[in-house]
Amino acid sequence: MDREKIIDFLNANYVSVFINHPILGKIDLWPLIRVQLYSQLIKNLENLSTSKDERKSTIFEKIVSIPSRLRSIAECFFIKKNERLLLGANSHRVDHEGSSFNRFFDPELTKNGLLLEYAGKRDVNYYSKTIELFEVLPIWSFFSGYNKYSIKEAELFKLRCLLDVVSKRFGCPFLNFESTILTSLRTIGKWENLFTFLLKKSRAQEVVALCYYSNPVFGAFLAASRIGVKKVDLQHGPQTSTHGAYGKWKYIFKNHNYLMPNEFWTWDESSAKTINDFTLNPEYHRSVVYGNDWIKYWKNKNSKMAIPNSLYLLSLQPLETPIPSDFLNFMAKTAGDGVFWWIRFHPRQTLLDYAFVKELLINHITNDESFFLDKGNEFPLPEILKNTSVHFTCFSGTALEAAEFNIPTYFLDSRACDLIVQRPKLFFWFRDFKIGWEKFEVE
Repeated sequence: MDREKIIDFLNANYVSVFINHPILGKIDLWPLIRVQLYSQLIKNLENLSTSKDERKSTIFEKIVSIPSRLRSIAECFFIKKNERLLLGANSHRVDHEGSSFNRFFDPELTKNGLLLEYAGKRDVNYYSKTIELFEVLPIWSFFSGYNKYSIKEAELFKLRCLLDVVSKRFGCPFLNFESTILTSLRTIGKWENLFTFLLKKSRAQEVVALCYYSNPVFGAFLAASRIGVKKVDLQHGPQTSTHGAYGKWKYIFKNHNYLMPNEFWTWDESSAKTINDFTLNPEYHRSVVYGNDWIKYWKNKNSKMAIPNSLYLLSLQPLETPIPSDFLNFMAKTAGDGVFWWIRFHPRQTLLDYAFVKELLINHITNDESFFLDKGNEFPLPEILKNTSVHFTCFSGTALEAAEFNIPTYFLDSRACDLIVQRPKLFFWFRDFKIGWEKFEVE
């Protein structure tokens, strides 16, 4: 199924579920609903991996974590004045020079902003000061309460009608979707309450966040909207017309939406255009080309990694089939011909995914010295790119970062169709790839 057609269909049925819930004031919940609907449809239709590590904390671990939670709460109470609050997650980090860098905020934005993380695990070697809000939220909500949002029955009826239409069109049941939305509203209310305190205490003028469409950021943006603080979404990957959170917001940019960013800071003109094409009032929502600080930082550094030059980089994604079978055969053939493969995992892939791919490669590539598995946070991507000659991926946005180093990317999946047109001199289909001047050729 074409992702853009899914967005078009959801937009076409938008009117039937337009929600102006009285408790939320004049807040249109369509961003929350559309992103959740799109995400579930994509997972069902494209069989995207949803595996998670199911391990739960033991009672002992919970007791041991109490000092850390209390420290995080104290850090919130004694937060100092900051120009910006930067909101991200631990999964955005990478180890570099003995420190843990948030590759989107460090080192530039943290110079005049405080970094807050809504998910992850404390690392004593953080590059910049970081407050771990996920440790704070449960205790904060318990003692201070939170905004309890709900949806009236009349509005739930509209939502059910939409779900019925979408289910019939795509053949995907939405048995738990209603409860998912209500749970999201409850979680958003908790984050809103916490961020109302943090924004007032810090007197920040901006909130800059990764992935605005997560519940923590929705809550932060809701608080910022009520207080009058600027909201910014910082690009973290491709922003195309086929992305459910960025493409074709046909009905959302007419007025100010409390859940949406005021500005989208993009890496390039193409991403900015994706959003601005549907911005009817730039006073409320607009996109600007900000660039990629992490890439700029690395362009002025020398690589210190002892890894082979001219390696082949494969960027994986959380897909049911992470490496297509025909490409696996290609890897086996080229690895035996002296090519070194660097296989980089996506941050959302789990240890189970890692074990699966490792076994897959060992069974197909007999020379295990010809490839290396990178869990995604062990080495900075730009440092790998400095040693890369060719990049391969199904449809990962890593291609945009590779392009900054003039590295060609060959896509393995038709879902890259919206990406491939952005850099015609560097983006190609795998079928067009040739190697070694006669040694091997993909038909």
